[in-house]
Amino acid sequence: MSFFSSKHGKGKPHSEHLCGGTIDNTDNKAPKVITSKQLCYLRTNFYLSTRETENGGHNFDFEVRQDESGAVTAAEKHHSVSSTAEPSLLERLQAVIDKYRLAHNNGEDRITAGLPPEYQPCTFKALYASGEQLYFRYDNDPFAQWAEEVYTVFAEHFAQNGERSLVAQTEQSQVTHVRFVLHKDGKQYWYSGINVDDDKAINGQTYLLQRQVYDFAAEQTLSRRFILFPQDFYENITAILERHSLAAKYDLSRYDRQHRDFGNHSRGYFGFGEKPEGDDPDIESESIALHVKYESGKTVTVSTAKRGEIDGMQPLVTDLLHYLDPLFE
Repeated sequence: MSFFSSKHGKGKPHSEHLCGGTIDNTDNKAPKVITSKQLCYLRTNFYLSTRETENGGHNFDFEVRQDESGAVTAAEKHHSVSSTAEPSLLERLQAVIDKYRLAHNNGEDRITAGLPPEYQPCTFKALYASGEQLYFRYDNDPFAQWAEEVYTVFAEHFAQNGERSLVAQTEQSQVTHVRFVLHKDGKQYWYSGINVDDDKAINGQTYLLQRQVYDFAAEQTLSRRFILFPQDFYENITAILERHSLAAKYDLSRYDRQHRDFGNHSRGYFGFGEKPEGDDPDIESESIALHVKYESGKTVTVSTAKRGEIDGMQPLVTDLLHYLDPLFE
């Protein structure tokens, strides 16, 4: 049976589309619990506003199947991508099904005709070794979190097999400017390039790298040092930021599900930590600010006093400090 067949399970044939109308072929008797965890086939299509391919596409049509011998193959139909896969791919997808309780949607088949492309029908079908089936079809949510995670499972699988066309190109150019400000333990640590007066020049250079430490309680600067930029400074900074996927996290963290807008960054969330539900006040005693410019012209500005983000950024902060502080010793 074709995935886009006019019939599914015990449902009725799909009605002819009426522009602007609702087509409802929901099977209300479909079970809302799938007992088996042995997923052997899955296919789903959706549009994601928050994810895109290297060519800027947002439509995805994923399929994975396991044959009678146990061999697993995975594919993305829109971009003609396919490969063999480990059974663990099916396990990861089943984990997404469980996490978002997708079985509760089983049998739903209700769509609205004439909607914009990002709201065109999303279809999901899963078959199990037990013979159980999970099927639903409804107006697409271009910000659906379960769809993002399904995308991530497939995109990571293909990337690990050398196929990165499903992932937007990450920043490839080198950093040309960085400002890093860390507030912790009652002190502010400031690292950046700065123009100094001629009397502070080093070997005739007036654009220097500085580290300044300020004590909030004493209301005074504890130390301020200037050094020449190491020849490989920006190369090393670029490598550190790339290792922690700063640019990628920044680009993928704009959407705020709670407010249903793209205001995450203005609210202090940049994809490094879990965002709690409800009000999450800033921490008064800690904050991180990181401003980066790249040769490409791209800029990344992170400024947060959120507990989760600060905790999630600690590996990046640690690597930056381990590189920067010894330069001033």
